[in-house]
Amino acid sequence: MKDIQKNKGECACCEDPLANLLKSKVGQFVTIEYIQSTPQTGGTITGVGEGILLLDEAPTIWGAYSICKITRVI
Repeated sequence: MKDIQKNKGECACCEDPLANLLKSKVGQFVTIEYIQSTPQTGGTITGVGEGILLLDEAPTIWGAYSICKITRVI
């Protein structure tokens, strides 16, 4: 793992490590907790982009979540 002090940008300490964890779980079902009015959801990770998590929550429901708002991955 890279030394956080050497990374640049405001997202280096929190968002980047979480994005790397989520990328390692693409194709797996996870539950996420996040800062929102409905604080928890679950689904299969279909993609992770720059600051965004894509979840397949049901056969016809897809969700896009800001990684900086995620507080826990279960």
